[in-house]
Amino acid sequence: MAHLLRDARPNSHLVISVSDAQTVEAMRLTFDLAKLVVEPSGALSLAAALSTARRLGLRRVGIILCGGNVDLSLPLPWMATTLP
Repeated sequence: MAHLLRDARPNSHLVISVSDAQTVEAMRLTFDLAKLVVEPSGALSLAAALSTARRLGLRRVGIILCGGNVDLSLPLPWMATTLP
């Protein structure tokens, strides 16, 4: 992982890390507010925006949500996980 960040840093303005709990919360928000099911990697941009935008003083943030690679025969992650 460290080598990926090292290689990406020269071409990146900002790198944001988010927790699994933040990712699951972003998935839940996407489902609750937009009625979209997105996979965890598809919700990372929303999780990063939610954790960082206010601190950076950003009022409008554009993000891309993608992927629906979720097995709907299993409980959705936010239903199976207790968040703090």
